[in-house]
Amino acid sequence: MDGIDKKIIEILSKDAREAFLSIAREIGVSEGTIRQRVAKMTKKGIIKRFTVEISSSTNAVVEVVTSSSVPTQKVVGKIVKIGAHRVFEVTGRFTIIVIIHAPDPRELNNKLEAIRAIDGVVQTETFAVLREY
Repeated sequence: MDGIDKKIIEILSKDAREAFLSIAREIGVSEGTIRQRVAKMTKKGIIKRFTVEISSSTNAVVEVVTSSSVPTQKVVGKIVKIGAHRVFEVTGRFTIIVIIHAPDPRELNNKLEAIRAIDGVVQTETFAVLREY
């Protein structure tokens, strides 16, 4: 990755919908160059996905302890299907950390209940987000 690639990533990190032509003008290269570089970085796995961040009124961090009798990836797969924003397998006291965005507390609670009902989930601890910086 060179300086141009880093600048492309910086711009797309702020707005994944930024037009390639606009990025090209800002960096001082052709639109085709931007298109090729983004395709190359995507193919190499440097850019994993383009995403949308929604404004939601209720966010939470959920720590999950799983049973050793159920593969962690199986539990993660089910959590992803529930609609978790981000899921991390971690070391330490907990096995999985989940970031949840929900439009309201009721939907957040529905997602939490669904996570707790997954076979292999032994314990959860939820932290409601009060403010994001």
